[in-house]
Amino acid sequence: TTIYRRHRHSSIDNDKSIPYLAPPRCRVRLIARRGFLFCSQTSDACDTTTRSSIGFGHYSIKEYIQCRIYFALSRKGPYFDMDRGSGQIEFGATARLVTELDQSNEDRSELIKDWLRDTESFAMSIWQEDLIEKRSDNVYRLQLMTLNFVTIELAPWVDLQMKTVEDSEGNPVFTLQSAGFDPNVQMAGLRFSAESLGIVIEVAGQLRASPNGNGVTGSIAFQTTGNLPGPLRILPKAALKAASDTINETVVNFAVKSFQTGAISNYQKYLQKRQLVS
Repeated sequence: TTIYRRHRHSSIDNDKSIPYLAPPRCRVRLIARRGFLFCSQTSDACDTTTRSSIGFGHYSIKEYIQCRIYFALSRKGPYFDMDRGSGQIEFGATARLVTELDQSNEDRSELIKDWLRDTESFAMSIWQEDLIEKRSDNVYRLQLMTLNFVTIELAPWVDLQMKTVEDSEGNPVFTLQSAGFDPNVQMAGLRFSAESLGIVIEVAGQLRASPNGNGVTGSIAFQTTGNLPGPLRILPKAALKAASDTINETVVNFAVKSFQTGAISNYQKYLQKRQLVS
């Protein structure tokens, strides 16, 4: 059995916040029990036959992924965790996005919901325009800035599957989930593969029309897991956490700014396409 990660319980928003991502039994058991998240695997890579469990009970790999997404989006702000014995480290952050798109007093929620259903137009609002590229149907590549974790330099890209689904009330929810990545790691001028350091980068998000009917609201979360190289394992936990906090802050600030700028711009383009503004 491979221990994927240790989870520390964090506050959970009410069920309505993530209606389509949280299977009922996942929601109940994750809230009810703290502990280790296990994935029993029969091959080097998890596949559709893989079973995983959280303390008790069994989950398919799809449910396992849904549970991880649910917890990532339920967190508030940055987090950091490490296992000194194994050298495994995990950190990330969840950013709350609230962007006002319409300054009028009119309820534009239906129009904004229609825009949410225009997957490509909305997807191109997620990231800075020159750093996002459509790779295939519903898959987009986001290039991140160069990041430094102590002596490790990363220049990662992440492929995200973006699509619009409907919640239990029929409202559109724009979702994004990582579908591939390359951390582009360098140490002392040498390249290292993601596999050699056990690096996994996960991104997830959901966005919907805001309750007041004039904007978009939601959350985007990212988390990175990896194995510290030998020399870094002896560093104080406080130093490692400080390095992760810097990365968290950099990525979150960039994500929020990019979305605010992109959403306002692309929403206006959408209105023009609909001939609703001059």
